Amino acid sequence: MGLGLSSKIKVINRQEFDGSMEIDVRGKKSIVSQKFAENIFVSIV
Repeated sequence: MGLGLSSKIKVINRQEFDGSMEIDVRGKKSIVSQKFAENIFVSIV
């Protein structure tokens, strides 16, 4: 996935039914679960 410290993450879409999210990290799109997303610390820039 390429996710690391100081990575920029763009949320593309969020699924209402299960809370999963489609994210873009360095040009690579991935779908992550709500539990995974809850464990990522982010700051809005």
